[in-house]
Amino acid sequence: MSKKKVKEFVKYKGKFIDGLQASGAKKKDAEAFWEQIVKFSEYGFNKSHACAYAITAYYTAYLKYHYPKEYFAAVLNDTDFEKIGDVIADAKSFGIKVLPPDINESEYGFSPSASENSVRYGLSNIKNVASSATEIIEKRDAPYVSFTDFSERTQVSIDSVKNLILAGCFDRLYRKELLVCRNDLLFEIGETPFDKKMSCLVAEKNVLSSFLSVNPMDGFMSKHRIADVKLVDGAIYTVSGVITSTATKRTKVKRAEFTMFDLDDGDGVLSLAFFPSPYKTDFSPCIKTNERVQVKLKCSKSKDGTLRFNIEDVRLFGHGVKSIVLHLQDEKYGDYQSVINEYKDNGGVPLFVKVGNGTPYKNGIHVKPAILDDSRV
Repeated sequence: MSKKKVKEFVKYKGKFIDGLQASGAKKKDAEAFWEQIVKFSEYGFNKSHACAYAITAYYTAYLKYHYPKEYFAAVLNDTDFEKIGDVIADAKSFGIKVLPPDINESEYGFSPSASENSVRYGLSNIKNVASSATEIIEKRDAPYVSFTDFSERTQVSIDSVKNLILAGCFDRLYRKELLVCRNDLLFEIGETPFDKKMSCLVAEKNVLSSFLSVNPMDGFMSKHRIADVKLVDGAIYTVSGVITSTATKRTKVKRAEFTMFDLDDGDGVLSLAFFPSPYKTDFSPCIKTNERVQVKLKCSKSKDGTLRFNIEDVRLFGHGVKSIVLHLQDEKYGDYQSVINEYKDNGGVPLFVKVGNGTPYKNGIHVKPAILDDSRV
């Protein structure tokens, strides 16, 4: 029973009831007692255990409500790397922002930030940086003023330095994209304006377990959030996200090739499998790492009775949109300026401005194609 092996212990039902009857119990009472045992085996524990759980739950709820920064910092420090993104999403829903790691601000682990309702990402929580975190903090008797300064004061391994950069630890020191190699390798700061491209964001997510500096799905609408998707027979969902990883695999029996990929919308991650078939549309060209896509899913039972998601449709966001023209009555942007700011994206499409009956002209701004779906435009 403790192992919840129902098929094993139900074999003893007849013997158990016969034994109770032999001890003087009525058959009706014996069967009722057996049903209570079966019910308890689903999930149950003694009263002392329940009491301890209740007290712990009360303390936890109290701390989460009255000391949310401290609470989430403690929970994040006790969370496996793969689950950090889930806790960050929970913190966000509770009004607590998790700030990206910073070479001068971050402590060893997650820590309450001086700014209101925020927690700072810890250096040791960055993938492959834990062994270097103590040294970075000990040598930080004064703030690091440049990457060169950091490089001269520490002996951090190249792999750790690379992940510190991908995590955005030096972003406040350099407002340009950083390409770094230490010691005997070339150190270079590129001339590209600092706007994180999708590949940089996915790399950031891989070392932090979550998108922190920018959520690449901000401004892109979807019918359902990944966090709300459940395995329910017959359920249909339309979700959007960034494909953060792909892998080609083969089925065990027929050795048919299929693609596994992770879809991340910033609040949750969904692992999906796409099986190409001559009888339906091939979505393989859309399933590539770093692509923003919208996926329609239908949950159904497979031959062995297990529930799984079938991919009904995959679409690239902004597919086919090469430019956008904004029509204005005069040179003033008015209320449109705030909307444009929300959708600015150097990896997006160029925004042209047309005043009155004039010729559309470039204004140097690129925006996400999702702006076309905004009712304010």
